[in-house]
Amino acid sequence: MANPTQADIPLDELREELGEGVTIEYMGLDKTDAYHNEIGPMENEIVNRGYDADAVIVFVNQNFACHSESIDRNTIEIPPNLEYAIRAARRINDRVIVVLNTADAIATWKWEFCAKAILVTWLSGQGMGKAVAKTLCGENNPSGKLPETFPKHIKDVKSLENYPGNEHTVIYEERMMVGYRHFDTDHIEPDYEFGFGLSYSEFRFSDLKLNENEITFTVENISDVDGEEVAQVYVEYPWDSWNSRPLHELRAFKKVPVPVRSMSAIPPEIFRSVLKKR
Repeated sequence: MANPTQADIPLDELREELGEGVTIEYMGLDKTDAYHNEIGPMENEIVNRGYDADAVIVFVNQNFACHSESIDRNTIEIPPNLEYAIRAARRINDRVIVVLNTADAIATWKWEFCAKAILVTWLSGQGMGKAVAKTLCGENNPSGKLPETFPKHIKDVKSLENYPGNEHTVIYEERMMVGYRHFDTDHIEPDYEFGFGLSYSEFRFSDLKLNENEITFTVENISDVDGEEVAQVYVEYPWDSWNSRPLHELRAFKKVPVPVRSMSAIPPEIFRSVLKKR
């Protein structure tokens, strides 16, 4: 948003959400940047602030090159000092939450084992602070799914085979094998796959039925929290299909509200003809 009417900050919103009875110790990005080459002092500060905390929340961003047009990034890793901050926090507290305020997919395998939870906010803009605070405090139940694959390594991305191209021209020779299609077809394990996403609710799918070109199933909320689930249908093509077909392909999806201990039947018209040959 070019001209936001307001810009709230997660720190302020968390303090308002938790109230005066909760103390929040804050260590800003200026400190982690200042300690870029001096990890010892940074770890000491993290220990002093987070040792007895109920939880440690680490907000992670990327440098300007990852957020701007006409600039290509050369890595999918987070800055080393922020990775170290996550590891240092985990050494003194097993309740570490990482909030990814990033513009694109990043590799998480080097530090994800340190986190109890990872919340991806992207570049949320106006209202981001309140949304993050309410989600972390359990007042908002997240229900989003990843719109792209998070690779383990940049070399796993197929388009890298054609980059940077010839002068100012890049030919996308991967054609349909973009994102999850490439990872599934070539059996490459990513950090997090396209369509992945958790919430405070737990859902169970059942009663799957196929009738010619129609598919129906039921989504049940088996948790204690009202939620929404994104039902996704992928198709797999026969072995004698033409060669450029991916192993799996998303053909339909729909978000449905599913209250506690209830079942939501997915209307068959939503997924009708998803199996029809094109």
